[in-house]
Amino acid sequence: MDERDTLLEAIKSQEQLRGSVPDDVIDATIAALEERLVALEQVPTQRRQMTVLFADVSGFTAMSESMDAEDVSDIMDTVWRRLDAAIVEHNGTIDKHIGDAVMGLWGVGSAREDDPEQAIRAALAIQGALTQMAAEDPSLESLAVRVGINTGPVVIGEVGTAGEVTVTGDTVNVASRLESAAPVGGVLVSHSTYRHVRGVFNVTQRPPLEVKGKSEPLVTYIVETVAPRPFRLPTRGVEGVETAMVGREQQLAALQAAQQRSAADSASASVTIVGEAGIGKSRLLYEFNEWLSLAGSDVVVFRGRADQQHQGNPYGLLRDVLAFRFDIADDDPADVAVEKLTSGVTEFLGESAVDQAHLVGHLMGLDMSASPHIGHILDDARQLRDRAIHGVTQLFGAIADRVPTVVMLEDIHWADRATLVMGQKVIDACADKRLFVVAAARPLVFERVPEWGTGPRDVRLDLEPLDADAAAALTDEVLKRAADVPTELRDTIVARADGNPFFVEEIIKMLIEDDVIEAGDDEWVIRQERLEDFNVPATLTGVIQARLDRLDAAERDLLGRASVVGRLFWDLAIPPPVDAGAESIGEVHRLLKVFEDRELVWPHPGADFVGTEEYIFRHAVLREVTYESVLKRLRRSYHRSIAEWLASRAEAPGRAAMIATHYEAAGAPAESAEWYVTAGEQAQARFANTSAETYFGKALEYGDLSAADRFRAADGLAEVAMLGARYDDAVSALRDAVAAAEETGSVGDQARALIGIAFAMLREGRSREASEVAADAEARLRAQADPDPGMLSEAIRGSASVLLRLGEITKAKERCEEALVLAREAHDLREMGRCAGLIGAICNSLAHYDEAAERYAEALEIDRQRGDRRAEAVWLIGSGELSRLKGDYEEAAAQLEEALEIQRSIGDVDQEALTLSNLGGALMGMGDFAAAIDILGQAEAGFARAGGSEHLSETKRFTAQAYLGLGNVAAARTAADEAMQLAVEDENPDHLGHAWRVKALLATAKGKPAGEPFGKAIELFAAAGMERDAAVTRWEWSQADADKSALRDEAIQTFNSLGLSGFLARISPDQ
Repeated sequence: MDERDTLLEAIKSQEQLRGSVPDDVIDATIAALEERLVALEQVPTQRRQMTVLFADVSGFTAMSESMDAEDVSDIMDTVWRRLDAAIVEHNGTIDKHIGDAVMGLWGVGSAREDDPEQAIRAALAIQGALTQMAAEDPSLESLAVRVGINTGPVVIGEVGTAGEVTVTGDTVNVASRLESAAPVGGVLVSHSTYRHVRGVFNVTQRPPLEVKGKSEPLVTYIVETVAPRPFRLPTRGVEGVETAMVGREQQLAALQAAQQRSAADSASASVTIVGEAGIGKSRLLYEFNEWLSLAGSDVVVFRGRADQQHQGNPYGLLRDVLAFRFDIADDDPADVAVEKLTSGVTEFLGESAVDQAHLVGHLMGLDMSASPHIGHILDDARQLRDRAIHGVTQLFGAIADRVPTVVMLEDIHWADRATLVMGQKVIDACADKRLFVVAAARPLVFERVPEWGTGPRDVRLDLEPLDADAAAALTDEVLKRAADVPTELRDTIVARADGNPFFVEEIIKMLIEDDVIEAGDDEWVIRQERLEDFNVPATLTGVIQARLDRLDAAERDLLGRASVVGRLFWDLAIPPPVDAGAESIGEVHRLLKVFEDRELVWPHPGADFVGTEEYIFRHAVLREVTYESVLKRLRRSYHRSIAEWLASRAEAPGRAAMIATHYEAAGAPAESAEWYVTAGEQAQARFANTSAETYFGKALEYGDLSAADRFRAADGLAEVAMLGARYDDAVSALRDAVAAAEETGSVGDQARALIGIAFAMLREGRSREASEVAADAEARLRAQADPDPGMLSEAIRGSASVLLRLGEITKAKERCEEALVLAREAHDLREMGRCAGLIGAICNSLAHYDEAAERYAEALEIDRQRGDRRAEAVWLIGSGELSRLKGDYEEAAAQLEEALEIQRSIGDVDQEALTLSNLGGALMGMGDFAAAIDILGQAEAGFARAGGSEHLSETKRFTAQAYLGLGNVAAARTAADEAMQLAVEDENPDHLGHAWRVKALLATAKGKPAGEPFGKAIELFAAAGMERDAAVTRWEWSQADADKSALRDEAIQTFNSLGLSGFLARISPDQ
């Protein structure tokens, strides 16, 4: 029973005493009780922060002229019920109706952080409701509504003799004036409302509005729509006082000009804002975003922030950027996240781009295992990575082609390397698009990722400390509510801050927390008597530490524990105290609210983990100082607690690197190593090989892993080394993998590692050793009672590759045919395609051209069925090479150009170089020598970017022949010498034979004897069973030496027997 009920009950009891107690006594008692009751029911006058909305409906008069009065009354009642409902549904309160207007309030019971946002959403809902009603009833088409909204302090209390409760004050008056000034059908809001909803709505700034009673015009904004991806931007300042940016006007103008040039010139560009912590990078980005929001131009904006916790997550920054734009929450179920991403990508690339969306989703770390578009190539990390990056490039290119596009990135010094390298590629590839990237970073970003910011239109914008005048102006700006700022206080702040804006703000916050400054709602007072005894620490760290020391023990302890999670943290992840029982979640939230009020942390939109609330330390330096204040023995305990919490979550698999680092910091090497293995495999699946190598290396270094996990880590390390052409490292890691597999008893893993060793040795030119290792793998598999036919096929195909390199081509074909039978038995489509394609290549070398065509067609059909476009291009390259060898150069060029088109459509830059080399050979055969040299130069550059290639010798000899065709003997000789050197190094009889053949052609061009090099070439080709190439060399020798007509006849006979009609037509039209 509350006090009111108690009083009413007491009055009732007094009445029942009449007759036994004198009436005057009862009357006096009841009067006193009633006086108390009246006082209790009166609403005390209060001053409170509220948001006030006025909405006026016009058009009632015009509508009512042709309608019955009763019908008009009914319609007005319906209209107001619908419009009032929009206010109530958005947590507002109806204050009153005044004629054709309604007044709504937010913050009556208790103020909420999103009151201004809800008021604006209610205004847009009112407009929408009226539009819908007009669509339902055409007689309402003349109705329109205009709305004014203001936020600020109001007085709430009783007015009039009836005791009606309402709000009054300047905030209410301004809201009413805004409604009057709003355009019909528009929503006009004050700056005091707008500052609470930055980033949530699309707005247009209006000319300054003169308001009676105001000394200065009001800054106002028309609200257009809800932003496609709402992102609330916190107000910049101290104690809720919004401050202007000081001392960075030139840098802001430079950013604005760079973006405008990019849009006007249709040319991509980037600006990296560089500076140390607290220097003002984020503030400059904030002001640039403000300018974009209010510029009124049609711009698509992407935003992303990197943080140290997610640095180990490959393409984590990409995920943040796309999640922001396409409204993908971290706790969205996988199918929902994929749907949102697909919808966003296809909006710009068309409905046929679902596969592109799924590729990008895989790169972001979404589970795409069930995707019908890419599920069949999930075991090809390089193809997935290349095609996904190509998809990202197409996405940003399509958007920037349609509308100027701005990507804003914060703290990229913490970004994963993979995203930044990809980002630079996207910027470069969109050179003729209106794409503008602005990023904030500490200088170390250029050490971590030297590739960043290297484009021709990329600019580095260094922020230096503010000079003394600017620092003083900033101090005055922050203290603008103080009537009189002592000169010595300003000078002390400027001297201590050393031009660092964050330092200025932290000093002033410390002064407020020590009651040197009393920060009232309207006015700040500087207490001179306390200032005299106040000492400002000399460093930013000292100031932050002083602020932390002013927290009570419980507050300081919780903030310290939160800092162990990271700059970004979650309420449920904060570890419990070591020496006390865990506090309730309610207590945690209470303390987090204290930190919000003191501007130490901010709520952060979205959450990585379902059912949690996410927060972020206001500044990275603040988190770092807080973390360093936690005792090391406690830190280890807290890190373990956090790791265990992360590992227990359903989202744990996608946070493997984060879990591993927490276990590492906890001094738990075994657990850390296990999670580093998982993190390495996740990175490897996205072809983020630098990260993968780091994680696998840490796993093997830190923990006493099980044999199975050692195999996973060593095998992963070897794959990364192979991709980096570090074959010695790959062999070493694979030998460790073999040893681990022998411990587990897995013959399949042993064979897989041995096959890998064989291929690595083959790449190094250690063909004999490779042959022995491949034979060992096969023997181990055959020793099993029921060997896996797919694995056995892979081992035998490895042996065939070795035999091919050694020039034992016939044996290589026999072994590869054996492998194909086993692959078919295993129904392993991928292995079937590889075997068929290799047989095609072998048949090319043997001049079995009809069979080669059949095998290439088989491989092409298999991989088209699998949807493996990278492999599809490979087999088109093989078919093109087949046509070139037959002398059908035009057909070869067409097939190779088709392969090139596929490679460029999926971003397969690695294989593109080989295609260009073969295309150069076809053009050379067609006699288009200048075009051949250009294409071959592109191929050579591609091989160089990839770290070299076993095909480079062939590219060089094509180049030598093309230069000979142009009569440039000197250039031809240089290329021929390089071709010979490379052929000797890789011991490939095909390349070595052609290198000698080109040497012979060069000697002929110089008028020198060429018998020896021609003879060596024919000897090598004959030994390798390469009839076609031997015949070509015989014919060329016969053309150089008239005494060798027998060689000409022999060559033509071979051409006829091989069916090389195209070649015959070119070299001897009469045949």
